[in-house]
Amino acid sequence: MPLDQSELDLNTYFATQQEVLLQKESDNSLNTLKVRNLTKSIWPLQLILLAGVFLIYGQSIGFDYNLDDEIVLQPASAFSWDGVAAALTEPYYNQAGAAYGYRPVTSLSFYLQAALLGNQPWIGHLINILLYSSIVLLLFQITKSLSNSVAVAFGIAMLFCVHPLHTEVVASIKNRDELLALLFGLLGFLALDLKSFWKVLALMIGIFLSLMAKKTGLTLFLVAPAVVHAYGRINNLQFWMIGAYMTALLIALAPLPDLSDSLFIAGAYLIALAGYYIWDQVHSRLWNYRWVCDAFALLGGIAVIYCWLVSFSSTILLLAFALNSGLFAWRKRISNLIALWVSAGTLSFFTESWYLLPWLFYTLHPDRLQHKPLRYMLAGVLVMLTCQQLLASNKPWSIAIGMIYGLPLALANMHKYVRWVVVASATIALGINVFTFKDPVYVIFLAAIVAYQLTPNKLHRKPYAWTTAILVLVLAQTAYPPYISGKDKLQQLHTLESTDQEQISQSGRSLDYIENPLATQQSLANHAVAGANTYLHYFKQFWAPTNLSMYYGFQTIDVLSYGMALWSLLVFGCLMLLLIWLRCWNLLTLLALWAVTLLPFSNLYIPMAGIVGDRLSFFASIFMAGFALLAIQKIRHTKLKQATFAIIILALGFLSFQRTSLWKDKETLYLHDVSVWPHSVKLNQLAGDLLYNKGITSQSAEELQKAYGYFQQGAQTHPPYYLNWYMMGLIKQQLGNPQQALEHYQKVEDSEYVNQNIHLNMAICATLSSDYQLAERYYTRAIGFEPTRLQAYLNMVFMYLKTNELTKALGKNQEALNSFPDNASLHENHARIYYQLDSIPQTIHYLEQAIALGKQTPSNTEFLAKLKAQIEER
Repeated sequence: MPLDQSELDLNTYFATQQEVLLQKESDNSLNTLKVRNLTKSIWPLQLILLAGVFLIYGQSIGFDYNLDDEIVLQPASAFSWDGVAAALTEPYYNQAGAAYGYRPVTSLSFYLQAALLGNQPWIGHLINILLYSSIVLLLFQITKSLSNSVAVAFGIAMLFCVHPLHTEVVASIKNRDELLALLFGLLGFLALDLKSFWKVLALMIGIFLSLMAKKTGLTLFLVAPAVVHAYGRINNLQFWMIGAYMTALLIALAPLPDLSDSLFIAGAYLIALAGYYIWDQVHSRLWNYRWVCDAFALLGGIAVIYCWLVSFSSTILLLAFALNSGLFAWRKRISNLIALWVSAGTLSFFTESWYLLPWLFYTLHPDRLQHKPLRYMLAGVLVMLTCQQLLASNKPWSIAIGMIYGLPLALANMHKYVRWVVVASATIALGINVFTFKDPVYVIFLAAIVAYQLTPNKLHRKPYAWTTAILVLVLAQTAYPPYISGKDKLQQLHTLESTDQEQISQSGRSLDYIENPLATQQSLANHAVAGANTYLHYFKQFWAPTNLSMYYGFQTIDVLSYGMALWSLLVFGCLMLLLIWLRCWNLLTLLALWAVTLLPFSNLYIPMAGIVGDRLSFFASIFMAGFALLAIQKIRHTKLKQATFAIIILALGFLSFQRTSLWKDKETLYLHDVSVWPHSVKLNQLAGDLLYNKGITSQSAEELQKAYGYFQQGAQTHPPYYLNWYMMGLIKQQLGNPQQALEHYQKVEDSEYVNQNIHLNMAICATLSSDYQLAERYYTRAIGFEPTRLQAYLNMVFMYLKTNELTKALGKNQEALNSFPDNASLHENHARIYYQLDSIPQTIHYLEQAIALGKQTPSNTEFLAKLKAQIEER
């Protein structure tokens, strides 16, 4: 019986659906097979990564404690919840009356190790190796997920695994904080593969635990919302959730003493997030660019109102001007033009830089000067402000500069020549400023005009070029140091030469803590130069990791070299231009993330201890490893690419193994690094301390003399550093050369930071040199210091007895007895003095007191009996 059309259609539908289901089952089985095959294919790579870690760092299991490990060692005790609470609430370091840092996750790990496993060094080293292995495997998994390439993930993880910059972090037990911070951070990013809400929660928890281990990754986590959003791992709502969370953490954890500063930084961070979000929406064609332009114009208007009604801020106005000028150059919106003019006018009015107004408009868009109304408006403003300044005060040079800048307006119709007129007038104004030494801040400002006018015309239409140029100009204006004439310079030198020694020694104290020239040279220009040189150092150390050191410090890196800073700008500028020209946006992104992660350690804001440090680039090296791997992948020849990668891995692995072997004990590490960097004050101090303690323990004059050599090298490197002179004096005193010891002590005797035992030591040296008058002066100073008071009294009385000044001896000993009435030695001294004064009853009385207080020696007992017998005979 034939089927009708509806039955035929129904059968066709069911047949089609059956084919679809079969296809889906086939696809699922293929996908499952692919996943299984992929899982099977990556475990050998994971084993290779683990083998690399243990081949390099396995040797450290047999190592002893090393640099600063004693800071984190906790006394072995039974586990208790009180101990856990103390680890979570107390400062990270709290010894010798000093406390700093809050790293509860790290403190808890060391407490649990001490309570559950013990304090053997091999346990700490093994834990570090296991943590580093976990980090390498996590990095492999995350990069595989992001790049969808096992080869790329393996290459980045292997470069990270074998790099010598990580030897300090892994081989030093104390640096477990760096390992834990990176581990939890990577766990948070790994959670981005989870579903919906849980990925955000897990990322937040990972970031929080990372920062509670150490705040090393704070800047990296600040850019995390933008990075993961750009990769499509989170939606807009999740982006703002993470952004708000990071803002709260920034306020709580930013190393700023004032809450208002933290709130300002947090506000700037939110604005940066908003800027990224707006750019992303416009780039994705979800928003109209007109909204963006008008929004920033509105922000510029708010900034102007704030400066007029609340508080003037040149920084806010300059930022508003930079943003609106860039947007106007991009889209020519009249709202941005009004905003930049209003902000520039306000800035000019408050800073008296009104004569710079004409070029502002011209440089934005010269064609606009063809409109007569605009020319008349500019000329009117110029005349009005000139008259105002003329009536307010006599400023002929400012008026002259204003008239010079009026020339482009007068000659605006000669379009082909206007550019050169502006260049000429700016050059003349620059010369006037230099010649008269007036308004030196504008020297760079005016030089920038000349440079900008000479740039190709096509750059004038690029918003990023505009914004970047003006932001650099802002930094230059702020950082430019005030002009110092020759006379003023001589006066400064004269003042320095007449400065008290105690004031000069304060630089020694600063360098004792951080050993960084920025500690005493806090200017924005120096910070900018130091930042450029610091970035160049870290870049060089990644690509050529030789001459590594546990500590760098003073005079190891010429951090304030302007020539080096220019080289740094040249290297990074050329590198960025090359990447832009080649359109290598992934490499440019990795380079930017590397720079952002290193930002807290770049000396741009806070002077870093030792200037630089290998451990400080631990986080950032992830991005540089990705940069290196992707750069290697640009090699087209496959075998050459593989050979290059293999050679780099073998070379880095060898250097890492060699560097790790130096961390076996303090003596090996200290003496090696100080031989590489002989001008580091801290390295010489550490090596000298090590050999001094060894010499005192073994009573070896040879070891003490070696220690003296290191302290002497440190003193020659930076003479104001007090500790080297103190230790040199101590060693000479131990070696029986009191005269030389006294000369060393006198270099730093007035320092408020030096150990106050120095006065007692100086008195002893003066006594041994038979300079009793000098000894008396130093004993008097030692008596004023509580820890040395009693010993100073005893030694001073002994000196008076030696010189047979019995009256002085008796008076000083009585003074001591008034302060220490229960001291047996002072009573014994009194007995000795009265015996020499032939006062037997007084001698018996004080000798009995000394014996009663603990001086019951056979000689004292026998002498007391003899004295009593003499009294009975009489």
